[in-house]
Amino acid sequence: MRFEGSDDVMRYIQHRIGSDMDNNGINILITGFGPFREHVVNASWQCVARIPEKGITVPSNINPDTPINLILYEIPVVYKSVARIVPQLWAKHSPDLVIHVGVSGIAKAITIEQAAHNCGYSSTDIVDSIPDGNVCVVDGCDVMESGFEMRDVVNRINCTGSGVHAELSYDPGRYLCDFIYYQSLNINKDRTAFIHVPPLGKPWSAEEMTDAIRICITELLYQLQERKALSLSTSSRSSNESFNLEQNRL
Repeated sequence: MRFEGSDDVMRYIQHRIGSDMDNNGINILITGFGPFREHVVNASWQCVARIPEKGITVPSNINPDTPINLILYEIPVVYKSVARIVPQLWAKHSPDLVIHVGVSGIAKAITIEQAAHNCGYSSTDIVDSIPDGNVCVVDGCDVMESGFEMRDVVNRINCTGSGVHAELSYDPGRYLCDFIYYQSLNINKDRTAFIHVPPLGKPWSAEEMTDAIRICITELLYQLQERKALSLSTSSRSSNESFNLEQNRL
């Protein structure tokens, strides 16, 4: 699939879970990365590509009949491609939730990232390039945090008894993982998350890590719905207060 002004996206999968055709459902955009350095087979894409066959568990605060539209992309490990593609993906798919997944050679756990950095990108990508000025977004703030409570995501994984362990992090590493996360946070921090996975077999299989990512998705959907319900409640209360104020003036 070609995007205007960019290199080809390496691979693309779209999958709908649910048969209610009258409901547009929830759009979840998930990306993994292609090969780089010693990661000839990138664990992030291996996990992401398995999600459709495994499915998504809808949280208790969402109607179980709500369709889930999974939109999956494998992204090249190239700064310029990421900077061009990410805004186009947001515009094209209007996602309710965006999850970027990357591999970390030093990770010993599923690492849930709370924040991303704008500066310090001095390590070259697979085409031997770095961003202009070593920054992600010109005039952007130094650090951006996701609106999600990532500690709750970590706890959700660790409470399942699956044997897969998760940890919280505030440092995605100032490479393409950090870079893509900041790009999306800069567009909508309240709908964006990032997950680091260890390399395949160190110690978990792609299947095991995919299950952990699915647990993350369930928790993130839960938080989204809670936030939506709170917003509706606040809006309704504000409307009622305005109505009562007008009535008192009559």
